[in-house]
Amino acid sequence: YQEMREAGITVALGTDGCSSSNNLDMIEAMKLASLLGKAWRKDPEALPCDEMLYAATRAGADIAGLKAGEIAEGYLADLCLIDLNLPVFTPNFNFVSNLVFAANGSCVDTVICNGRIVMRDKKVTGEEYIMEQAA
Repeated sequence: YQEMREAGITVALGTDGCSSSNNLDMIEAMKLASLLGKAWRKDPEALPCDEMLYAATRAGADIAGLKAGEIAEGYLADLCLIDLNLPVFTPNFNFVSNLVFAANGSCVDTVICNGRIVMRDKKVTGEEYIMEQAA
């Protein structure tokens, strides 16, 4: 990771599909990438949480050529609202660290894609229909 970043390569994280990720949890992907990098380098400061958040958000958007991954005028309104009232965010001295190392996808309360709410209160729009069709 570090060598690629130093060479100017944008590195992004993804879940790669159910066959290799099982739960498609981007928050867990950040944690796994950071911990693997720390172990491989034998350096507890390698792959810090802020770099993992960037790799899971803005970097992927940049690679795909999307104006996403940040809250700014002209960018896609793609947002995840996190439930901060969960024990994993207590104490909340460093939100990004808590998000990367203590949280998981179940902490996401609401998801907005291009300005459209697709999950609210942990309930996916049309979830019942989707599950019926998948069965």
